[in-house]
Amino acid sequence: MTVLSTIRDRLDALLHPSARYDALTRARHLSFMAPRLLGSLAAFAAFPVYLAARGAPSALEVAGFAWLIAPILLSWFLSRTGRYEAAHLLSALALAGLVATVSINTGGIESFAAIWLVVVPLEAALSASRRVVAFASALALACAALLIALTRERSAGASREPFLRDVGWFAVRTGVIFAVGGVALLALSQHVWGHDMETQRTLLLTALVLLGVTVIHRHGRIVPGEAIVLVATVSSHREAAFAAASFLMDYLKSRAPFWKQVEAAGEKTEAKKIWVEAKASDETAVERWSAPTPRRQAAKSK
Repeated sequence: MTVLSTIRDRLDALLHPSARYDALTRARHLSFMAPRLLGSLAAFAAFPVYLAARGAPSALEVAGFAWLIAPILLSWFLSRTGRYEAAHLLSALALAGLVATVSINTGGIESFAAIWLVVVPLEAALSASRRVVAFASALALACAALLIALTRERSAGASREPFLRDVGWFAVRTGVIFAVGGVALLALSQHVWGHDMETQRTLLLTALVLLGVTVIHRHGRIVPGEAIVLVATVSSHREAAFAAASFLMDYLKSRAPFWKQVEAAGEKTEAKKIWVEAKASDETAVERWSAPTPRRQAAKSK
């Protein structure tokens, strides 16, 4: 009884003057300070035993033990100011910070520590303050959202690693408008062809074992010197990457539904705008790519 009486007397001495003469306020302040002070002091007392049993602690373990200073500081804050709600708000911040830090370093939202975010609003409920509970709940949800975002980012990064390990060759081809015979401008009218192009992309990915295909083609009014098309292919093998890029360029020239019109330099009348017919050479070039010719073309290059 002597030890308990001594502890009780020490806790009473720590009470802020505003809490000593109201039974309810006194009980709330004591219930806030007592478990934090006793728990932190007991953990610090057990720290040498922990070191003897486990050896040198990791950085995360050191941070965890350092966090035990926070409950002592919070008790001191309440003892000096008497601001009960503010002490609970700071306690929620400290607990959420500890749980988030441990979770980030041990698996994100899948960490064993992440479930302890539930304790943040539960502890705040002891304050009997709606404002404190609302703040603690929002804080716990924000930490959970952060952990989910970090976990997804890590998963996305891990899923990209096998792809990057398989990449051996990039093949990039571009087309630029050039002026011939006084041509000052090229106008391209586009027909909707996304579905057909996606079909060709799928065929290439399967036929040539490509890792990726990107096609960008401009349309509208384009002047000489400007880029008009970009084709990029990625593969583990050089032959497949270059064969796919060549096929796509030939396909765009002959099968993609664009209507080309050129305008003579210095002329603005409709009579000087000429529609460009398809070239026989383009048709001949694309005929050699009938499926599954791209695979055979890559094989011939080996």
